[in-house]
Amino acid sequence: MKKEIKVRSDPTLFLGSSEWDEISDQRLVEEDYIFCYLLGSISPYQLILRELKRKYQVQKVVCIPSNKVKERGYAEFEKYESAGPAQFLSLIKHAKAVCTDSFHGTALSVQYGIPFYNVFRAHKGTEAFGGRERIDNLLEEMGMEKRWIRNIREIYEI
Repeated sequence: MKKEIKVRSDPTLFLGSSEWDEISDQRLVEEDYIFCYLLGSISPYQLILRELKRKYQVQKVVCIPSNKVKERGYAEFEKYESAGPAQFLSLIKHAKAVCTDSFHGTALSVQYGIPFYNVFRAHKGTEAFGGRERIDNLLEEMGMEKRWIRNIREIYEI
């Protein structure tokens, strides 16, 4: 028996940026920055983050490291390890650009109109976090399918 599966919009898309502002913390970082939120490994993307700093002419990359992936790759970046939802929203809202492998990082960047770059989740075991299909569906709905990057060159193709 085949059963039709309906795709529903994620609840994060039901609110607009002004409604998210009511939850968001005030600006946490005074300087301009790139925000990085990865559930997988940051190591393969350090060069991309450095290039995003150059492209957007900022001095800082701010990250919320995944609790699932502890690694030294975050050493050169500013970390908000105990950030909650209000801080997460603020860091996206005030960023010059966002680099993420997360559905919510992508969806909230879209809500706030922040340039974003999706990278493929890279770390053994993080496939279980899912999200790639949800990101693809969201990007397709928004006509933004070309947001996935794998290398520095692709930053400039978006």
